[in-house]
Amino acid sequence: MFPIFGRIRFSSVVSVSVDASFNSDLTNTRSVLAGTDQLQDPVETVNKKSLTITPVISYQFSNQIKGGIQGYFQDSKDKTSPDGHARAVNAFVEIQF
Repeated sequence: MFPIFGRIRFSSVVSVSVDASFNSDLTNTRSVLAGTDQLQDPVETVNKKSLTITPVISYQFSNQIKGGIQGYFQDSKDKTSPDGHARAVNAFVEIQF
């Protein structure tokens, strides 16, 4: 063993997790006709839907070193704007002294 590493003991641990969420927002609005007590038919004013998935894979090389990769995937729909898509991949390293 190299003296620079001293007594570092290596033990490997792999962790995998996935978080998923779905959000939906629907709003209908009714208004009163001017000068009457009659309600107008409901009008859909908000209709949003969003699906988010976040997978994470981490690998622990030893008690002092951990690394991994995380993804982020989101799709959203909204009647008032174009469909949205977000994608991201992050890598991380954690070193404890």
